[in-house]
Amino acid sequence: TVVGISLISLFLSEVPGLSHLRLMRAFRVVRLFGRLASLRQIINALTASILPVFNAYIIMLLVTSIYAIIGVTLFSDGSPDEFGTFSLALFTMFQVATGDGWASEIARPLIFQDHPTSVLPKVNIASTFFFVSFVVIVGWSLLQV
Repeated sequence: TVVGISLISLFLSEVPGLSHLRLMRAFRVVRLFGRLASLRQIINALTASILPVFNAYIIMLLVTSIYAIIGVTLFSDGSPDEFGTFSLALFTMFQVATGDGWASEIARPLIFQDHPTSVLPKVNIASTFFFVSFVVIVGWSLLQV
């Protein structure tokens, strides 16, 4: 079939998109997976892990959504750029979960109500518990995967 498609594309070059079908030749490597036992074992392990990883993704989406709702309730007035709406809060919590600058850009202004470099800054305990508990729950949940 691959050779047939290549021959057709040579003779009917004016048909749009037909030359792209020659890319199907790259999928001949997939037949190699059935012949080598070690590659077949890797593919079987990867396909068996799809459902547990999907379940962990659903749990993480649920936990992140709950924390985003709590974040909108607690921080929408003080930090509307990060927690003004549910979608902003969900993105912010995803940023916290990935560790992308969350400590300096998101958590520190909400935890320290005075300037963080002052001698004894006033600490918001609710904000501290919110972010620390989220990081611990996310880390524990992803560790199980």
